[in-house]
Amino acid sequence: ELFLIKNHFLKKLVILFLILFSLLASYIISPIGQYSLVDNPVRNIDKKYSYLLKKYIDFNSLSEESVLIALFSSNCNYCFDSAEKIGITQKFKSFKKIISIFSSDLENAKLFVKNSKYSTSIILSTKIDFLKLTDYHYPKFYLINKNGSIFSYEASFFQERTIDKLSNAQL
Repeated sequence: ELFLIKNHFLKKLVILFLILFSLLASYIISPIGQYSLVDNPVRNIDKKYSYLLKKYIDFNSLSEESVLIALFSSNCNYCFDSAEKIGITQKFKSFKKIISIFSSDLENAKLFVKNSKYSTSIILSTKIDFLKLTDYHYPKFYLINKNGSIFSYEASFFQERTIDKLSNAQL
């Protein structure tokens, strides 16, 4: 007999408890990583990155509002998912200034933007500059805030919560 428990109800209760405990044990032993719960921008951008960004974007022409610079590859699924999240946020909140940098041709970049349903300015870069700006990991995001400070977000740190905060200009 299972666990030598005679009472049928008590036996089911013990089995249910063991099943729930076995499912939760992995989260108790190894909780969800903090990097997935916290916005973690890199704040002091290396001068080479700001130089490369300035090669494609005139910082003097940027208005007083924050600007999000998204580096997307038109054939990257993670890039497309991030672009769709930005598009959804744009529908519900005022997400004003987004500049997308692509290393692909203009036709593929326009198709990417159309299919992901978000509004952006498109800038094309060389493949070498794109890879340098993304550190070979894309998508990558830069935020230039109202004060001119540049923040960098790796793809794994750029989540819906971060997009939401950016749309409210809290960063």
